[in-house]
Amino acid sequence: MHIFGAKVVKTRKPHRCHGCLRRFPAGSQLNRVTGTDGGQAWSTYWCSVCQTAVQEWGLHGDDAGEGEMKTGDPDAWEEVRQRVEGKQEGGQPATCAWTEDRDGAWETECGGILEFPDGGPDENEVRYCCRCGRPVEATGYAELLDGRKKGGGA
Repeated sequence: MHIFGAKVVKTRKPHRCHGCLRRFPAGSQLNRVTGTDGGQAWSTYWCSVCQTAVQEWGLHGDDAGEGEMKTGDPDAWEEVRQRVEGKQEGGQPATCAWTEDRDGAWETECGGILEFPDGGPDENEVRYCCRCGRPVEATGYAELLDGRKKGGGA
């Protein structure tokens, strides 16, 4: 099996997540993974919960068959689901807060750390988190300092 692409997309029609088999309506943000196996091209869609679980559990996408992310360890999957989707209202994804540290690295709410050669998420036109697929809400280091000064914090 060879994976040659993974990208968070806004779906044009309903899809099922490969990892948990939940149905997602058109317009959902899902991670589309494409590849080949034995000369056959394929593509699957992964929800932000299963994508986060794959990353946190140190798995590869081909380690889990259809629905096995949820059925393999239901309690662990549910804990990830509550953390990832816990802030969602009405089925719409919440944002993923990205915060810049003083060295220019960006820490994501979903546990990632990213660095850009120039600028930050806005300057690099990053709209969705590459880890969880939620829309990015970025706060630069200068904004954090300004907020602390105005609010009287440390």
